[in-house]
Amino acid sequence: MSRPKYNAIYVTSLHDDDCEIIVRSNGKIFCLHISPSDFQNSTAALKYYHSCLEVLKTGEEQIDGPLECDFYDWIMPPFEPFMADLAPATASVLQKARVGRVTLHDYLFPDWFVCRLEVSDEALLPRRVIAQRSGRLPPGVRLDVDVLRDLATWAVSFLPSEVGLSFEQPEEALFKHPEKVRVRNSQTAYFFKPFNPGAGSRQAQTELENYKRIAMAELAPSTLICRLHGVVQDERGFLMGMLLTYIDHERETLEIAIGPDTPLSLRQHWATQVTETLTALHRAGLVWGDAKPDNVLVDTENNAWIVDFGGSRTEGWVDKKTAGTVEGDLRALEKIVCFVLTKWLS
Repeated sequence: MSRPKYNAIYVTSLHDDDCEIIVRSNGKIFCLHISPSDFQNSTAALKYYHSCLEVLKTGEEQIDGPLECDFYDWIMPPFEPFMADLAPATASVLQKARVGRVTLHDYLFPDWFVCRLEVSDEALLPRRVIAQRSGRLPPGVRLDVDVLRDLATWAVSFLPSEVGLSFEQPEEALFKHPEKVRVRNSQTAYFFKPFNPGAGSRQAQTELENYKRIAMAELAPSTLICRLHGVVQDERGFLMGMLLTYIDHERETLEIAIGPDTPLSLRQHWATQVTETLTALHRAGLVWGDAKPDNVLVDTENNAWIVDFGGSRTEGWVDKKTAGTVEGDLRALEKIVCFVLTKWLS
């Protein structure tokens, strides 16, 4: 039997040494709980777990210690039979992905299972837990009625079931996080940015207000910024996320696009584009806010796009006193231009 395909992320706590792994496989979710209290007569396994946990919490890998990938290679195989049994890759499941019928509804509201790991005499023993709740926050945020009414005057709303997932390899829709999506079989691609239910409604409202200002501003269509094209809202009125300009950037931000061999002419091209775009924003009475190289996407044609109007800031790029102002943007721009023109050269 072939190993199931899946995507896993971990969640740790500052308050204890427990760890939760959220695994998506064949359109279903597995919540895997790991706790030192479930290690019995397993000194070596517990020591290795703590070594891995230190890497997960700090992000610092030691030369002679385990890597993050080592942790997954160690912890996941015992659970794979559960996953293959509870989330099988049936012909109907695979066919749904292959013909492009997997939607945001499938992604946001999957079946889920809770498991935990017991370790006895150094043997890893997965256990299924029958639970009414997964412990995960439901997707989406709820905004005030007045906010939703205003939103309806300038943004198009779509149901999760109307938004299809788009992957180069269609079967990846069964286990990967969606970024590229299409609405109602449209050929236009959008970037789906979900609202984080843990961040609360205020952050979502702030970001929507910023995108409304952009929509109402008289910016040229050629301005290289990310814009909002719609929102995803379920039948209960919860907002799932936003449909933004899709920028084919192959995961390259300005921060990582610049290498030792990047020609000066290309560096100057990017610096000029960011400067011109920010100037256009300021002329329209808008601010960027979280200005930094990591919020500039470089597309496949080497154009630099300004993104992220969430209203936050990043220490080292934007000062607290000037955050959210034109002055703060301009100070950050100076740092960005210097970064672009000098990285790897000094």
